[in-house]
Amino acid sequence: LFNNPDGAQSIAALFTWSPDGKTIAYERISDSPTPFLPAGLWIMNGLGGQQRYLAQADGGHGYVPVWSPDSHKIAFVQRTNITSRQADMQAQALQSAIAVVDVSTSRSWIVASANQTGVQLNLNPSWTADSASITFIAANPFNAVLGGMPRYWSASAIGPQMRPTVKPLTPPISHVIAIG
Repeated sequence: LFNNPDGAQSIAALFTWSPDGKTIAYERISDSPTPFLPAGLWIMNGLGGQQRYLAQADGGHGYVPVWSPDSHKIAFVQRTNITSRQADMQAQALQSAIAVVDVSTSRSWIVASANQTGVQLNLNPSWTADSASITFIAANPFNAVLGGMPRYWSASAIGPQMRPTVKPLTPPISHVIAIG
C-alpha cells in the first residue's frame, strides 16, 4: 500500500521490468471496494526510488503494461469511459483503447480505440521487435454463456505527432470463446 498526499491509500500491482533492466513499470489503484477504478501507470528505478506518474490506465482488470523492446515506451490499456459508474462496478461495461506513453517525456497517446476497431474492448498489447507497432485484441465484451469473437489488430506506435495506422490482422475469429 502507498499513502497518497490526500491521505488515501493505493495498491501497487502489475509490476514489469523494462527490457534494459533499469526501470520497473507498475499500476497504482485506489484501495477501494469498487473493483474497476481507473489506475495510474507509474515507473520507478530498480531500487524502488524515483517514482514517477506517467498516465491514467485501466485498473482492476489485470491488463499488464508492456514495455517496448527498446525500453523507451510502454503500451497499456486505457479506459475510455472513466466517468462511468457502471464501468467501475461491472467488467462488461469497460470501454478501452490501446495507449502508449513515452517514458522520457511522459507524453501519452491513443494508438487504437473503438472508433478505429468498431468494438468496445481493445486489449492485450504486444510490441513488434522494432518497437514500431503493437499487435492487440479487439472484441466486444465476452458473455459467459455465448462467449465472444475476438479479432487481432495492428497499430503503429511511432509517436504522438503521427496519426496511428490501425488495421485488422485477422477476420473475426469464427469460433466462440466461452469464459467460465
